[in-house]
Amino acid sequence: MIGLMVLIGLWVVGYRVFSGQGIKSAVSGPQTVWDETITLHEGQAKSYGFTLPASRRVDVAISASPHKVNVMLMNDDEWKKYAEVKGNLFGGQFTYEQALSRQSVMSMNETSVLEAGKWRIVVERPNESLLVGDDTNATVKVLAY
Repeated sequence: MIGLMVLIGLWVVGYRVFSGQGIKSAVSGPQTVWDETITLHEGQAKSYGFTLPASRRVDVAISASPHKVNVMLMNDDEWKKYAEVKGNLFGGQFTYEQALSRQSVMSMNETSVLEAGKWRIVVERPNESLLVGDDTNATVKVLAY
């Protein structure tokens, strides 16, 4: 009986490791990378950087109200490009992870495997009006497995 339980436990850990989770998270569960409610003025963006020591499965959940937000998850180099062009009249070029990013959303919940390295999630409230800009609250939760 104990042998069977040990085999089942090893199978569960092995399954989690091979499905994109690290050994530590396969045993201990998800790590909260970011869990915060932020207020964004129109045209404002906030970002949070984190480092993954190994390839990990990452969940990104966003809930915004009363207006839509843009969510972009990018590596550190692309974030530097984004920071340079943000607010420029003629824009610029940068890329982001399509699987964990969305434009004009009130809510999203996406999962993907990211490679080891430095990452940054950006939540921005686009400019929509010329005269009056309303604030938007967004709850952002990022988990790494």
